[in-house]
Order: sequence, then C-alpha cells, then structure tokens
Amino acid sequence: MSQQLRTRDEIAAYFLDKTIVRDLGRGAAFPTAADGITLTTGDRFFRTDMMWHAVYDGARWLTAHTESLVLLPRTLNVGTTSSPLYAVRQDYAIAVVRYAVYARVSTTNNGSNYWNIFCQSFNLPATTNDNPYIPSTSGSTVNTWVDLSGPASTPIPTNRTWFAVQAITSGSPGQLDLGVTMYYRLIIG
Repeated sequence: MSQQLRTRDEIAAYFLDKTIVRDLGRGAAFPTAADGITLTTGDRFFRTDMMWHAVYDGARWLTAHTESLVLLPRTLNVGTTSSPLYAVRQDYAIAVVRYAVYARVSTTNNGSNYWNIFCQSFNLPATTNDNPYIPSTSGSTVNTWVDLSGPASTPIPTNRTWFAVQAITSGSPGQLDLGVTMYYRLIIG
C-alpha cells in the first residue's frame, strides 16, 4: 500500500470543518492586544492559576467545560406551580448554553389546554427575574415524553443568583411530569 502526503485542501472533503483552532498557550492572565495578539472566536488558552481551559467567544473568555444545574424533576398538578430556587456560584458571571427540558402531560393536552414552562433567573433578594427560555407543551402528544430543549434567549442573564422553573397552565391540561437541567459556562475573562 503506497502512502502519500496530502494537503489539507485535498482531504477537506472528508472532514466537516477544516478551520484551525488556535492554542494561545498558558499563563496566569489572558493574552490581549497588548501582547500583539488579535483574538478570534474559538481561540483557546489554559489559565494556570485557575487550572481551567478557556475558549474565546468573540467577546469574552468562557470555561471550555460546561456545568449543569438540575432544576427539577417533579410532577405538577393543574394551576401555577413553581420549583424551589436553586443557586449557582457567584464568583463568576455565567453564560447559559442550553436548557434541557423533558415533559409529559398525562391526560388532556392540546392547543387550548397546555402548560407554559418558564425557565427563570432571579436577582439575590428574588424580587426581579428574567425568563430566558419558555417552552410549551401545546404541540405535545398526551402521555408521551417530549424533548422541549433549546438555547436561552438571554444567554447572559442580568439576574443570575437563583434559578427556578415555573409552570403555568393555559386552559385545563392534565398533570405535568417535568425534568429541567440548565447547562452553562463561567465567564472568566
């Protein structure tokens, strides 16, 4: 079998993406324009003081890893129901990557009788909140688990001390079984 060296352009069709991720090294401070570097989206750097890999998103440095916060699972009956408030670490701001929402309505669920699921973020005294993601069960099949997951409409919430889920009925839907997990990265630079 003969082996040949091929250029990246020659083999590009075999790969989804041929762009290069730049590794800018390691250190106790992120590289800046003062270091003679023009940062681009996707640049990577290892913070030796934090022991974290970081990725540049075009505006800020985020942890390369995601963290998760499980907000529920629970069973909710007709009416307005809220989960307890769950805290995330406060030493860094967060960037919400995605909400994983899995739901099942046991009986009546249609275009007139459904649940709206408010994924919420609150300030410290829990007096002000944002609703960065609001899926609905209106198009879901009765007694079938459905994936209502999606990205946050506000990835960097202003109010970020507490997180909760509130489910509000429209009409008279059946009992709701619900599981929600929030995935996020820390803003570290």
